Amino acid sequence: MKECSAFYIKRKLGSKQKFSYIISSYLPSLLVFIVFTLLTFITIFMHSMGNQTNELIEVLGSGSIIVYEEYDDGVSICDKVKSGQALGYGEDETLLLNLKGVESSYFNERRASLLKLEGGIESGRNIVLSKTQANELDVKLGDKIVLALYETEKERIRPILCTITGLYSSGYGEFDETLSYVPLDLLDSAIFTEILLEKGEDNTELFRSLIADGHYASRYQLLYQDLLDNVLLSIRLITIIVLLVALVAGFFALNIATEYTSRDKKDIKSLYLMGYSNKDIGAIYRTLSFLVTIISSLLGGAFGLALVYIASFILRSLDPVRYPVLANYVTSFSIQIPWLDLLLLYLALSIVAYTSLYFSLRQFGRGRKVLL
Repeated sequence: MKECSAFYIKRKLGSKQKFSYIISSYLPSLLVFIVFTLLTFITIFMHSMGNQTNELIEVLGSGSIIVYEEYDDGVSICDKVKSGQALGYGEDETLLLNLKGVESSYFNERRASLLKLEGGIESGRNIVLSKTQANELDVKLGDKIVLALYETEKERIRPILCTITGLYSSGYGEFDETLSYVPLDLLDSAIFTEILLEKGEDNTELFRSLIADGHYASRYQLLYQDLLDNVLLSIRLITIIVLLVALVAGFFALNIATEYTSRDKKDIKSLYLMGYSNKDIGAIYRTLSFLVTIISSLLGGAFGLALVYIASFILRSLDPVRYPVLANYVTSFSIQIPWLDLLLLYLALSIVAYTSLYFSLRQFGRGRKVLL
């Protein structure tokens, strides 16, 4: 009996059936497919964007840890940095630029990759602009621009003619709109040190060690706390909403079971003639409806993942200058799949779907016929 039931379920799932039958068989679960396409897309998209925002803030903002003096432990990546401000004059536009004075070694492989850097810092009077800034100033790589640099010690503004030796595009408007790089010796402000740890490495232990040794330091999580909290809160809220939708989607399995029992009236009559009880038939259609629900959700998840890659490619090709609304978002990021969150979605769907099917179809084991 079990072998016959398993064979019956396999045939209903599409085993050795025509393509047209398979399509009609899974059509009742179309809503599950659509919902999980969207849920998977939103979950992966938001986590990827959030993680990329966090990395950009760490790598390009202040490093994992910033020490307000010259420091080098001989182990971590430590870069001397200065900061300043200047007005940049283009053909017709003027921009306020936040300058970061760095040495050429500052642009290591990780930073250069995130910045999508073309060129770099050279000796002499030069500057690395973002492509957003270059577009607004109407300049290009190799052009010269005038900087009105404010010297804090002498309390004066000094005009400097700088050659554009590099262009970058981080894909995040918070940096691209204002941040520029100049040689370290071009600025007269105090030197501080950015310590950059390996990707994913916790900076807590090193930070505590620096404080214990009497260094004045801070972590990027503290310097950019409000921004990071907003990103984290957004991801958590979306995760909760997506999880609730997945729970509701589990009840769609009842509609699938209703469609199948209405469609398969002749087949169910044949099962009665073969000696199947109401309980046996209820178990068959509970298993069938549950498997169709899970298969459709997995197909929807795969399609949602494909959409994430397509959306990421499209976003990467859009110019934030032409679409100002993109300036507040990261438009260039690598896809990172949050396996635990996706597992929770499928677990929520599975529990609700099976439970609802169990209590709905178990009545057939209590004497009520599937076909009245």
